[in-house]
Amino acid sequence: MAVTKSFLVSFSLYLLAASAGAQPEATDPFEISDGGKTEITEKGFTIRAPKGWELHHKAPGLRLLLLAPAEPNMSYRRNIQVLSLGGPYYIDSESQKEFATTLLENFGKLDKVEKFSLRDSKILELKETSKGILYYTDYEMNGQRLMQAHILVSSEKHHFLVTFTDLREHFENKEFESLIREAWDSLMSIHLDSPAPERLDLVTWLVAAGALLLISTIITLLIRKRRKNPYALHEFDEDPAISDSHDEDEDKDPY
Repeated sequence: MAVTKSFLVSFSLYLLAASAGAQPEATDPFEISDGGKTEITEKGFTIRAPKGWELHHKAPGLRLLLLAPAEPNMSYRRNIQVLSLGGPYYIDSESQKEFATTLLENFGKLDKVEKFSLRDSKILELKETSKGILYYTDYEMNGQRLMQAHILVSSEKHHFLVTFTDLREHFENKEFESLIREAWDSLMSIHLDSPAPERLDLVTWLVAAGALLLISTIITLLIRKRRKNPYALHEFDEDPAISDSHDEDEDKDPY
């Protein structure tokens, strides 16, 4: 399940939007979250938006944008962005490495993005979804030092990248812990309508392949035997009536 080119293009636009402040179009309609669940019904995706945040369902390039309330002298509006990425994706250690490589090889090269780095990644348990892959990245853009927490999740039909972006200072300074906690609780509320597909490990593949090979060999031998002697399965199934008649004829004196 490799990352597709369309995904790279979409995420490139998405990352740039996040870095620029995730400002939606002026004509984009939105609603204010009451702290309840917000759904992408046709995708089976649900998240609990922080109370008072703006909910944008038609933000360019995104499936959903959650935007913190504007405040006086705010240099950056923290936000959570939901990107729908098509089909299913394995959520395991192999995918963790694969997606980390994708981040480093592609998004650090974006125009205006400087000092892009992956700080950490791990597989984590979510409150309402079995598991996700968490990545922390940071970079500089337009003179601002930014940091992101990405969570990659998947159902049996779709996978999503959900990203919280804020000033790096807010992530690193305990003075702003409440701001990070508010967003983190939202990320942990992610729920999908089905679990991610499971990747069969090497041992399971070998056992399955061995069993399939054995069955195929047995079937092949039976077919060859049948072709060699089509009556082989019936050579002992004589008609009793014919057998009895044959015995009686032998008892009679031919003269």
